[in-house]
Amino acid sequence: MRISIKEKIFLFKFFLVYFVGYLVLEFFLPTFFIQNWLAQFVGNFFGLVISGNIIFTSMGLFVITKDCTGFLSFLLLVSIVFSTKKLNHIHRFIQLFVGFFLLFGINIIRIIFIVQLGLFFGMDVANIVHSLTWFLMAAIILFYWLFTTKKLTNVKNYSELI
Repeated sequence: MRISIKEKIFLFKFFLVYFVGYLVLEFFLPTFFIQNWLAQFVGNFFGLVISGNIIFTSMGLFVITKDCTGFLSFLLLVSIVFSTKKLNHIHRFIQLFVGFFLLFGINIIRIIFIVQLGLFFGMDVANIVHSLTWFLMAAIILFYWLFTTKKLTNVKNYSELI
């Protein structure tokens, strides 16, 4: 399978945006306040003991890390949106603004679901579902991007986007 120049440019932009965004997220963006808020929200939802970003359960500990904040999912969306050539600045802003709140809400539901499973079935099940739901989040991001890009640009053939 041969990759066209357009596809190579799309992939280069995608990975460049993702790499730079990941470095900013990892080394320069403090996320502890969101980690702590998520732990408080989910812990209070279940009436559990919380300390900072740690939720204590009878089955084990849930530690809300930087990766649990939803920023990596949003970074995936940002990378796709900024790699798409047919979107103007207003379309990008709309996709990212709506996408941020959509992904953050879905991520909260995802964390609640994982903790619920951990409470009922143990930490092994919670860890497996944690990994699986990240792939589900990636699929949601791709479908969101495809749907909104089609609506915003009226493009019929997705190959026009790269």
